[in-house]
Amino acid sequence: MAWRNIWRNRRRTLLTLSSIVFGIFLAVLTTAFQDQNWTDTINLAARIGGGHISLQHPDYLDAVRHLDSSVSTTTAARVDGETARIVREALERASLLLVAHRTELDSLTSQLCNKETVSGAEIAMILSASTKAESPNISYPSR
Repeated sequence: MAWRNIWRNRRRTLLTLSSIVFGIFLAVLTTAFQDQNWTDTINLAARIGGGHISLQHPDYLDAVRHLDSSVSTTTAARVDGETARIVREALERASLLLVAHRTELDSLTSQLCNKETVSGAEIAMILSASTKAESPNISYPSR
């Protein structure tokens, strides 16, 4: 009974079957491409690197673990102190710039709150209007 109903509308049945076959074909094709791509990636990594097999001395991993301690603690402390000093000076300079240009930033912020975008000409106008007021002298930390 069901077999007769399937072939009652031949065009619909053939369209459905061809859609199923085409979908399976695309699934198999993309799986094949993915598998080939994965195989090529593994082979390329093996060619660029040491190959599929890596031989190493039994003490190699211990030597790699000790590379982290190759810098002395005094050198590390000196580098940390210098980095902290540079960051502290940059923070001070940024704070001074923000304080010095507070009016320009407030004007620009209010414009951005009112509009979604501000053109370059509008920014220049805001900056020129607010720089007419005397800006304070700022001394920056020496480097």
